[in-house]
Amino acid sequence: MAFFDKKALYFGAFSKTARIRSVTRVKMTNGVLSVTPSVAPAKEDYLAHILFALKHEGVNLTILAQALPRIYGV
Repeated sequence: MAFFDKKALYFGAFSKTARIRSVTRVKMTNGVLSVTPSVAPAKEDYLAHILFALKHEGVNLTILAQALPRIYGV
């Protein structure tokens, strides 16, 4: 059984995209949120992804309402 089934979520349209790039700090570059590898959350750490999104990308209640119940311990 998957820890987190991302296929079951409806994400809608994103206003920002984040990418790991060779930058010195988190910043917007050509409409993309450029993130240093040390700041990016681990691939399988879904709670860290949610916290990162809240901090850097803003609040999307639709995604939060779907994602939080699917994370163990929340």
